[in-house]
Amino acid sequence: MKYVIGVDIGTTAIKAAVFDSNGQECGSRTEEYTLITPSTSIVELDAESYVETFSSVVKSVIKSSGVDINDIVSLGMSAQGETLVCLNQDGAPLRRAIVWMDNRAVEEAEFIEKNLGRDNIRKITGKVGMEAIWPASKMLWLLRNDPDTYKKTAKFVLIKDYLIYLLTGRFVCEDSLLCSTMWWDINTREYWPEMLDLLEVTEEQFPEVVGKGEMVGIIKQDAAKRFGLPKKLMISAGAIGVGNVNLGVFSESTGSALTSVAIGDKLMLDQAMEMPRCSYSCGNCICKRR
Repeated sequence: MKYVIGVDIGTTAIKAAVFDSNGQECGSRTEEYTLITPSTSIVELDAESYVETFSSVVKSVIKSSGVDINDIVSLGMSAQGETLVCLNQDGAPLRRAIVWMDNRAVEEAEFIEKNLGRDNIRKITGKVGMEAIWPASKMLWLLRNDPDTYKKTAKFVLIKDYLIYLLTGRFVCEDSLLCSTMWWDINTREYWPEMLDLLEVTEEQFPEVVGKGEMVGIIKQDAAKRFGLPKKLMISAGAIGVGNVNLGVFSESTGSALTSVAIGDKLMLDQAMEMPRCSYSCGNCICKRR
């Protein structure tokens, strides 16, 4: 029997479970962290808090599952979408991660929408307009308010991208998460040049784009030792949490945000500009988050 580990990097906790090849759960663990909220609009967390919690959770779930560690063949993660991490040339965080629900960048979101146009943004990203929580807005806030850190940033990544980097040494981001960054074009499935120009960054400062569920590679040996994981573990770019990948399937996820998702067979934007549209390797999804 072979086993896999699924990990969810949530807003206030990391959850992990071990499953056998028949899809039966063999054990699960959840560990929480406390977000840093100095004001109503600022929400941050030290990147190391995510790393330490991830390490503790995966070690605990393997132990509680009772399975032989050498029979665990793969690990995949799902994650909160818009939490931004700034890394230096050595891949180390330059500041606290800006959590997805952070709302400090209201003026920056308005500036981007004014300069690029709301309808143009909708056509390129599938979103109905700019919001302060989108990573592009957060980046513009950093450019304006913390230019030293901004100039030192070699890679702008999401929190799951950072953990995958620690596990494999590769900077990758699976395409479904890129839909809400506002720097990715859902039509070309490439980075959006006009947005990058506005943010004064280059494509090289972002991860390589991979498909949802794509295998990134085998875990690094130092990472296997650090996180208590098998030496030959394959790391996946992402996990499809509820299995919503086919036409006719509707799912709802209730957590820090409530998200409703349905799958469509072609890219069709909402002319009323009310319903966001996402695109990912399994198809196109219509999503509504509240």
